[in-house]
Amino acid sequence: MIEPTADQSFIEVLEQTFKKHWPHIRAAREAAISKREQTKKVLDSTGIKFLSTDFSLVVFGSLARDEWTEKSDLDWGLLVDSQADPEHFPVALKIAKLFQEHELGEKPGRTGIFGNLIFSHELVHQIGGENDPNSNITRRLLLLLESRTIGPADAYSRVIRVILQRYFDQDSNLFADKAHFRVPTTSAPQPLGSTRGAGLAVGQSRLLAAWTLY
Repeated sequence: MIEPTADQSFIEVLEQTFKKHWPHIRAAREAAISKREQTKKVLDSTGIKFLSTDFSLVVFGSLARDEWTEKSDLDWGLLVDSQADPEHFPVALKIAKLFQEHELGEKPGRTGIFGNLIFSHELVHQIGGENDPNSNITRRLLLLLESRTIGPADAYSRVIRVILQRYFDQDSNLFADKAHFRVPTTSAPQPLGSTRGAGLAVGQSRLLAAWTLY
């Protein structure tokens, strides 16, 4: 398998290998890189210290996947990995206001999954069961599988590492069957015909890949 160099992406390697040219994919990747740089400059230019070792600004979706277009939503969250602080919410509001004022992208959807505070306690300690709603599962899986930080990544790296430890080190049944490797659960068992777990199948199968990164 041909690995990309420091200046290449896997898409560029595939183009060379198969002698193809995909201008739209390249354009989306370049647009995503430019948008992340622009977003960081907007935050830096305010003179307000938004980020610390206790929280990280995380982007998801097309901006994280390098698939940005002019109609893309700017899906973001302020990931908090510290004790509760009344200043966290005003910081999130300031970030949302800045993004709107500078027209950095379409507003996140109305579900409240993005464009808000994301607390590490819920992601780490509420895996499975009735206390792990769809919104929490979505944030957790997207954090693991398609997210990036804008600015310092201390809290981001810690939270991902601890989530993976919960799945792989602290799931007592994960290696119970020596003959078979069991994919860790991400939610409580669902009734037959339920659509809640349909979107999780791919995420579960990709957790092993995420684990290799940390």
